[in-house]
Amino acid sequence: MKYAALLFDLDGTLVDSIPLWKEATLAALAEAHITMSPDQFDALYREDVIIRIWLAQKGYAEDFIDAIRASRDAMYLKNLAERCPWFPGAEELLQSLAGRYPMALITNSHRAYVDAIQQRLPLDRFFPLTITEDDMGGFRKPHPHSLFLATDALKVDPARCLCVGDRLLDVEFAHAGGAHGCIVPGTYTTTEAMEQADLVVPSLTELGAAAGLS
Repeated sequence: MKYAALLFDLDGTLVDSIPLWKEATLAALAEAHITMSPDQFDALYREDVIIRIWLAQKGYAEDFIDAIRASRDAMYLKNLAERCPWFPGAEELLQSLAGRYPMALITNSHRAYVDAIQQRLPLDRFFPLTITEDDMGGFRKPHPHSLFLATDALKVDPARCLCVGDRLLDVEFAHAGGAHGCIVPGTYTTTEAMEQADLVVPSLTELGAAAGLS
């Protein structure tokens, strides 16, 4: 079908930021004398478990958790601004699509994280519309609230939109809003995500042809 708009996830889809998030999270926890293995981080991230909630469930006080988060964010923002890379083919794909399709970036990350990436990578060259967790009113993906914010702003029908992501919540988000869900598999992509997606594309370099965007 001819898509009316393309809605992209950011972390793990267009930019390889999750290793930097993992590095900052494990370092901040270690500073607070809390042990988390890399494999444990991977399992929690794959299930979309928020570290703040994980710590609260373990009985840590809110102010202690806030201090860990502040330490993590300081490291993560620095990492993003200095080291965050595109995934292979991401920039070329966006260059090929710019001006041909309305596009929006929809991410559960905070605006500050996106701004830090923007210091290194020209996201706003491709995305005049970026919706972050700060804009979602508490309705994070997979809730479709941010999808409707995007389609209202772009003045397009959600049923004619393709949502591109790497995780199950990206597919659930798309379907909850009546859109089509495309998975580009990455480190944290589950089998269930690929089974539920309308389209699975091995890499960003193949997305244009596979989705009929070429």
